[in-house]
Amino acid sequence: MRDLKTDLYLTVHSASKSVEQIADEIGISASYLYRACLEGESGCRFPLDLLLPLMHSTGDYRLLDDLNARANRITVALPRVARLKLKDAEVVNEITGNFQQAMSAVLKFFRKPDRAAIPALAEQLHTHLCEVASLNRAVKNFHQKELF
Repeated sequence: MRDLKTDLYLTVHSASKSVEQIADEIGISASYLYRACLEGESGCRFPLDLLLPLMHSTGDYRLLDDLNARANRITVALPRVARLKLKDAEVVNEITGNFQQAMSAVLKFFRKPDRAAIPALAEQLHTHLCEVASLNRAVKNFHQKELF
């Protein structure tokens, strides 16, 4: 696991936008953003309240992933909410199928553990968690039409 300053540097400097554009979007000067990425006396602290605007501006959430890893937590993306509302039954069947595949992979792993299979299995489980979180959000935001 990298340190947070390294992740901040990578987030800022590997973005498709310039440092100046990112700084403008999050409301700080470019020089402050450059300094926030530096280690030691030349560097400065990066305010927590700018973390979300930075991640939204760059589309890079590695800082959040790093913080979650340090706190033994995970982040679940909600990319499919709009799609869930369009074809409810089809998407629910797809999610159910993905769940069955993930559980089959978990059972296979526990029967015959293989270190090489861990990254793919972890990704499959994380994808399922994201799908379930999206489904949960879609259910919470569901507006039933009035019946006349």
